[in-house]
Amino acid sequence: MEEAGYRGARRAGTKWGPGGKPGRGLRLHALVAAVATVLGAAPAFAASPTPSFTLVIRHQAFVPATLRVPAGRMIKLMVTNKDALPAEFESDDFNREEVIPGGISLPVYVGPFKPGRYTFFNDFHPSSTGVLIAVPARH
Repeated sequence: MEEAGYRGARRAGTKWGPGGKPGRGLRLHALVAAVATVLGAAPAFAASPTPSFTLVIRHQAFVPATLRVPAGRMIKLMVTNKDALPAEFESDDFNREEVIPGGISLPVYVGPFKPGRYTFFNDFHPSSTGVLIAVPARH
C-alpha cells in the first residue's frame, strides 16, 4: 500500500523520501515558500516603524506626566533622567521596571496596549507618577 502511495506521489512529481517522509525536494520547496512569505511581509514592517515617545525625569517628576500613545502597537519610550540621582520607571499595569541612572537616556519598549489608561511611577519616589493613555487609531 505504501509503495503504491509512493508511486502515485512520484507520478505527480512529488519527491518523497524513505519511510513516507518528505524528501529533500519537498523540504526545499517548503523552505523557499517560507522565505518568500517572510520577504513579502518585510515591506509592511519597514513601512510602519515603532512609534517613539520621549519621557523626561526632571526633579524626580515625569515630564510629560500624561502620554497619549497608539493602541495595538509596540512603542518605544526614550526615558531621559535629567537628575543626578537614579530613577526607576515602573508600572504594575504593564509589568515593566527599569532603573534609569542619573544623566542617562534609555529606550524602554512597551505594549502593545488595549485602549485605556496605564499608570507608571518612579519606585524610588512613589509620589512621582504618570499615565499612558492608549487611544485607538483613526480610520
